[in-house]
Amino acid sequence: MYFEPLARSWDVETFDPRTVPAREKVGVDLAPFQPGPLSDAYELSSHRIGEGIGAFASPASPIVATVMLAKDGGSIRTFAGARGSECAQIQSFRAKRTLHCEGEAAEAFVTRCESDPEVAFVVTETPRVVVNIPADGRKFTYTADALVTFRSGVRRAIEIKRSERDLANPKYRQHLAIAFECFRREGLETEVVMRDQIFANRHHSRNCELVAMHQFVEPTLRHLACIERLAKTNGTIAYGCLAACLEPDRPVYGKAVIHALVVRHRVTFDLRAWLNDDTPVTISKRT
Repeated sequence: MYFEPLARSWDVETFDPRTVPAREKVGVDLAPFQPGPLSDAYELSSHRIGEGIGAFASPASPIVATVMLAKDGGSIRTFAGARGSECAQIQSFRAKRTLHCEGEAAEAFVTRCESDPEVAFVVTETPRVVVNIPADGRKFTYTADALVTFRSGVRRAIEIKRSERDLANPKYRQHLAIAFECFRREGLETEVVMRDQIFANRHHSRNCELVAMHQFVEPTLRHLACIERLAKTNGTIAYGCLAACLEPDRPVYGKAVIHALVVRHRVTFDLRAWLNDDTPVTISKRT
């Protein structure tokens, strides 16, 4: 036994942050349901929160929930810097908007997503779910730290934690398990990401920061024409050589253009390895 079909679902295209204008919260009501056991194959973080959902498996405790996104695809929860925790506002080229982050780990996660070749874009502090358990009068609201849209079309709600200690509270694990189930019923994958899982090593961290710093460098038509020629003749070229091809007299600027092209999904290189002039760079062909 698992879960009954959705009452209705949102249109993925409607909530593309680069196409939908006006800002207002849009809710999707879920039919009442009783959560069942989590599947390791279906839930990326079931080993962390799996036991939390068991308390609500009884048919006597139906769960009524509403999943919400902002109609413009942006953050439902924002920060102005008046909180005791670390807050940040990051300008994102891929998402075409300002991303609001709470905590150093969330900021690092956004930095990684801005350079990840598999990620189309990330939006922070969304989606939100309002959960009501009429049997015991319990009600709570949960907002995910990020919603990642992959180039494959997969969308994943992310909860970012500093360490396993942040999941020590059984009641919090229960709420997180229920919220994740609501997201899954709306077609979203879910995952808990720890701070030490964001970057593979110090090279990965440094390279992602380097790419993010140059995301708004604008490649010119000459740069793009050069990339097109190289893609047709040789799909792989050394990092230093590519910088020299793009800007013969200004190789430092040429490297900045390479980083901007990474954000635009035109070139890729191994972000987890030491970056030097001999690093292979793969050029993607326009499809």
